[in-house]
Amino acid sequence: MMELTIFSVYHSLKTKKFIEWNYENAIKLNPGVSFDWMITDNTPPNFTERLTGNQFKLFPGVTMSPGAPDWMRPSILHANALNQMAPNLKTRFALFLDADFLVFYPNWITAALEHMKKNGLAVFGAPYHPRDYKKPRYFPSIPCMFVDSDQIPVKEIDFRPQYPGVLARIDGRAYQEPRFRKARLQLRKLFFGERSRIDSSRDTGSQIFIRYGDKVKSEYLTPVFKSRPSVLDKFLPEGLSYTPKKPGYWS
Repeated sequence: MMELTIFSVYHSLKTKKFIEWNYENAIKLNPGVSFDWMITDNTPPNFTERLTGNQFKLFPGVTMSPGAPDWMRPSILHANALNQMAPNLKTRFALFLDADFLVFYPNWITAALEHMKKNGLAVFGAPYHPRDYKKPRYFPSIPCMFVDSDQIPVKEIDFRPQYPGVLARIDGRAYQEPRFRKARLQLRKLFFGERSRIDSSRDTGSQIFIRYGDKVKSEYLTPVFKSRPSVLDKFLPEGLSYTPKKPGYWS
């Protein structure tokens, strides 16, 4: 019985080649396992070397949300592509996989799904690399995230970045800035400089973390991270430390 649907997006020749390599790798390492692979083609209109073949379920490219700020445009296009595909999920498990995220583990599909069932996991996957201190910690990231749709209704997720006020402006709704929020952010930046940006990113797929992070059981792979925490990091709290503090989070 088919249990997994993989969702990916490609937007260039390089990401197309990664998708093809990823598919060949998945077939080789998961003999006898059936899965769907849905892909949105976000390449430019003049792009000629598009994906073909019946091994994928292909979706046309999506349009940019009006009013999206320039710095968010790549994330919005990626998220709109996932929003387009997610309602077509018919399997229990979904895997959101970036084109260039490659898994080299024998029978990894069966191993991951069985691990999730055995441990009651709603979300499983790879966290953002600890070096990217602006990203959330201790939770799987959208570049490689398995989701059990029996616990999280994937079809209801809005994959767009979840920055306060930005989506409201894009969607044409009035937005009320939380009282004193701007002043608090400015004071934090004044006193802590770049450290004020730690755990500030709410990029593609972050709604899963925001809505379900403390409500469902999740697990993440252990990233390999070459780091020597500074003396300051050893004394500062998690929210101001460039190095994650949770024991066993990284190796």
